Amino acid sequence: MAEKAKMCMLCGMREVETSSICPMCAEGVKREAMGQQSAVKRQAEQETRRQGVNPERAAGPPHP
Repeated sequence: MAEKAKMCMLCGMREVETSSICPMCAEGVKREAMGQQSAVKRQAEQETRRQGVNPERAAGPPHP
């Protein structure tokens, strides 16, 4: 019986070695996730500023 070739779940490229997606698709997913993470961080900082809190001072340890 012949083994079925592994294929990328996203693009369908043959011969994916270790994971279920190819390296090119994995990089694209990573870039998308990092972009969403930075957008959420920006939105959170805007909201804290709107509430009157400085995000830089609030993130650090308390000052005596």
